[in-house]
Amino acid sequence: MQWSTQPELIDQIIDGTKTATVTRLEWQDGYDEYATALRVGEVYTVYDGERTARCRVRVTALELTRWGDIPERLWRRDPATNDETSLAAFVGDHDEYFGYPGPDFEFLAVYFDRVDDALP
Repeated sequence: MQWSTQPELIDQIIDGTKTATVTRLEWQDGYDEYATALRVGEVYTVYDGERTARCRVRVTALELTRWGDIPERLWRRDPATNDETSLAAFVGDHDEYFGYPGPDFEFLAVYFDRVDDALP
């Protein structure tokens, strides 16, 4: 897993405040060696924009989600880049990422737990 443009999101994972993220359905198969298909129970290394391993996470659940019905469990576990935790902050952080979707837009919620720091 790679967060290339927002290093503060990796810091949230490391400090335990971020335990969920989202992805487009069409990206579920992966699109490069740092963004591979996600599977429940698997452990993934989290990389920053410099492709430096920062920590490892285990995916605990994948959930098909609609933009018009974002569950509280998702926005509580995926705080905004400014650390705000609310539905409005979640929408504000992801609206442009998803191309300002309508209520029927579907995406994948990814829930995870940090396993440990990345091994050298």
